[in-house]
Amino acid sequence: GDRAPSDSTVTGPADNTTSLSISTIPTTLIFQALDFIVAGPDGSVRPDVEIEFFATGKASLSDINGIPLSNPNVLKTKTDDLGIGRIFATIPVPGCTGTTNVVVTGGVLGTVGSDSHLWRATITRNCTTLVAPAISTTSLPNGKVGTAYNGLVEASGGKIPYTWTAVGLPTGLSINAQTGVISGTITSAAATFNVIVTVTDSAVPAASDSASLALIVAP
Repeated sequence: GDRAPSDSTVTGPADNTTSLSISTIPTTLIFQALDFIVAGPDGSVRPDVEIEFFATGKASLSDINGIPLSNPNVLKTKTDDLGIGRIFATIPVPGCTGTTNVVVTGGVLGTVGSDSHLWRATITRNCTTLVAPAISTTSLPNGKVGTAYNGLVEASGGKIPYTWTAVGLPTGLSINAQTGVISGTITSAAATFNVIVTVTDSAVPAASDSASLALIVAP
């Protein structure tokens, strides 16, 4: 029997939802072994029955390696001994061109006689980038030679935790890499120090911000 009996039913694979990480490079997903099963009213599988596949949305019918078929939109085939009609499909996903997520949908419709099953895939490429961190502190508290010092540098935005570094601090002071607290006992001579503070976030790739802050040390 090659024609599908009118009472045949077709079931197919579960719908697919895929998330891709941020990238500007396009990619093509290959969906292998999409199995559609043809059965009779009693649930027994039906081998050697004609099944027709149609690509929908952005999907293309392909071979097992993702090479498009000569007609990537339609394929007519027969079910195997287990009543399975197997198809492969590809869906191209563009790279990010801005900060809006890319969503691509595609599917394969398997039809047998008057019954059909639509398999759907929804692919989302995350293109939403985090805002870079920004140092919000505009000035440092004044210090005094030989006296314990404590000052906090703060930032907002980006992905926490942050890493802090500082260049140009008076002798005796250091910045806590995790908290941004500048502390210690000043042993330098009195002067105005131009301190360059840098915050780096933990995003991949990391983003950073630097600020030049004056620290006045009195005798």
